[in-house]
Amino acid sequence: MTDARTPTTYFYDQHERTREALTQLRGRLDDLVVRIQSLKEEKATTPAHQQIVEDEIDKAEMEHYRQVSKQKALRVVEAFSYGKPMEAIDAVCDALDWKAFVRMNPHMIDAGENIENQVFGEE
Repeated sequence: MTDARTPTTYFYDQHERTREALTQLRGRLDDLVVRIQSLKEEKATTPAHQQIVEDEIDKAEMEHYRQVSKQKALRVVEAFSYGKPMEAIDAVCDALDWKAFVRMNPHMIDAGENIENQVFGEE
């Protein structure tokens, strides 16, 4: 025999159910994040993925080079058109310095690595 004071259906507080659902969701999301991180680590080891990453980095660097070169060229044109002679000279020098830096940077990195190998030996 059941007690008449005991309900056959229990109703949960809405906030409690929401908290439980959020806790379950957070647990699932944590598991998903762990799985995604492990998949990223697995993909990073393949030669094809490494080549894709290198190609994308090269594309991004080239796009940055184009944008900065265009900005500097526009500055030179504006300085010649509307500015004073010293502003034009500064703009041209700045643009040439940028071009020289970009073109010399890989050679400087190689020279630095050669000097490091000579001083500290190859590892």
